Amino acid sequence: MSRYNDYVSFASFTIKENLTIVKYCLETPKRKNTDSCYGMSALILLSSIVDTIGTFYRTGQYQTITIEEICNEDLTSVKNHFVKYHNRFLSEDCEQNDFVDLFYKCARCKATHNSVLGPQVILTKKVDKNKHVLSKDKAGNLTIHLFELYENVKQAFKTLQKESKQVYKPERPISSTGSTVQ
Repeated sequence: MSRYNDYVSFASFTIKENLTIVKYCLETPKRKNTDSCYGMSALILLSSIVDTIGTFYRTGQYQTITIEEICNEDLTSVKNHFVKYHNRFLSEDCEQNDFVDLFYKCARCKATHNSVLGPQVILTKKVDKNKHVLSKDKAGNLTIHLFELYENVKQAFKTLQKESKQVYKPERPISSTGSTVQ
């Protein structure tokens, strides 16, 4: 474990780690010979990354934030991180209300705090033909396309790295013994 003095370095390390685990969650079937995946785990980690990246775009543009600012942040502002993420990285993909009201409230919060999804939320790892992260049917049900969300989050992270002058370097794979693979 490492200790970081600045938030962007610490957050970048954590995001890289989470993206590695999300990829595993999406590519590894829960049950042999099925098209299943660890969707809830992927959703929780992706939501965490969206939240983290959103903190850097509070003003709509990238801004530096200190660890102290994050530790002292009013937790009622977390929803705003999702608004800012949407505005910066998803405005062409879906409506802000769908992302904030359905994704944030019914998917992220329920999955993270209650280990369930709202009744109007569906997770799928099937690729959306239009490459949308979210889609909503006529009844108002929200489908979260996990692979598209993963790709969107990876791209947002690359943008964050570029704008923060950090360099994205994927972690080396870890072997089944837990040691770093050379």
